[in-house]
Amino acid sequence: MSVQFRAALEKTKAYYIEHLLKAGVFKKDDRQLYHLTVSELSLLLRNRKGIDQTS
Repeated sequence: MSVQFRAALEKTKAYYIEHLLKAGVFKKDDRQLYHLTVSELSLLLRNRKGIDQTS
């Protein structure tokens, strides 16, 4: 994996984690956020935003 791709991936992951933490999400199914994949973090954040918009 190229250095630039890995850096972009880590930056994206940090973005999702930061927003989930601000939303009060710290774990998913007893797994810390930093153990999740970017896809899992993205889905979790999208689901969370849907919950916030309907509340």
